Amino acid sequence: MNGRIETKVNPGVPGGDDYWAPVFGVYRNLPTRRPFANDNPDYPAQTSTDPSTNFAILNYERSGKYQEDWRVIQLNMDVEYKLFDGLTAKALLGYYYANQNLNNQEYTYKLYDYDEENDEYVVVTDMSNPWRERRMGYNEELTSNIQLNYNNTFGKHTVGAILGFEASRRDEPSTWLRSNPESNALSLIYFPMMAEYNDKGKERQARMGYISRLNYDYDNKYLFEFSGRYDGSWKFPPGHRWGFFPSASVGWRISEEAFWKNAKLMMYSTISKSVPLTG
Repeated sequence: MNGRIETKVNPGVPGGDDYWAPVFGVYRNLPTRRPFANDNPDYPAQTSTDPSTNFAILNYERSGKYQEDWRVIQLNMDVEYKLFDGLTAKALLGYYYANQNLNNQEYTYKLYDYDEENDEYVVVTDMSNPWRERRMGYNEELTSNIQLNYNNTFGKHTVGAILGFEASRRDEPSTWLRSNPESNALSLIYFPMMAEYNDKGKERQARMGYISRLNYDYDNKYLFEFSGRYDGSWKFPPGHRWGFFPSASVGWRISEEAFWKNAKLMMYSTISKSVPLTG
C-alpha cells in the first residue's frame, strides 16, 4: 500500500506550462532592459517580445495563482497457493484512486515604458484576457490477474499449462469550468461570468482477457507449445470488441540427439518454427 498528498503551486502565468516562462525568460529577456520601467517597482516593463518572460510579473501578486492538489492511494495484493504437486494458483489484485482539484486564476496586468521627457509611464502592452478555471475529478482503476499454473514431469514427458483471466477498468470522471472575471479580486466563479463548462462523465476504459498456454516436451528433445488469448477492449464498437489470438510452435533440440553428441560438437542448437496471430 502506498499513497501521496501532492500540491503544486505556481504563479498564474498565461499558457499551459508555468515552468517554461522563467526558463524562456533567461534566453529572451534583453540584458539592456530592466524588469521595472525607470526601476519603479509599481511599473513592470516589457523585457522581450514575449510579455510573460519578465521576472517582475512571475509572482502571485501580479500574475495570479495556479494550484493543483492530488490525493492518491494505491493498493496491491499478490497471493500464491500450492493446491497440490505441480499445480499452483496465483492472484494479483490492484486498486488505484487519485483525486484532483485544480484552481487557476490568471490576472490581467499592464507593462510600461518610461517617458523621461514628460516624466510619465506609458502602457506598451497588457494582458487583458482574465482567466479563472477549476477542474474537479478523480481517476479510479481496478486490475486483476488470476492464474492456474501446472508443471510436471512423467518419465521422459514434461507437461506445462497455464489458464488465466485478467481484467482492468479505469474511470476518469471530471468537471471543468472557466470564467472571465471582471476583476482580479474575484476568486469565485459566478454564473453570469462563466464562459465554458465541460462534464466528461465517467470516461470508462475497460479490458478483459482469457489466457491459455500448453507446453509439452519429450525427452528434452521434441518441443511443442500452443497459446491463445481471447481479448476484449472498450476501444472497439460493440460486436467487434472480442478477438481470439492463437499461437503455435514446434521445436527440435538437435543438440540432445545421440548423433550430435557423438560428433563431439560443442554447440547447443535448436530448430524451431512458430505461427502466431496477432491483433
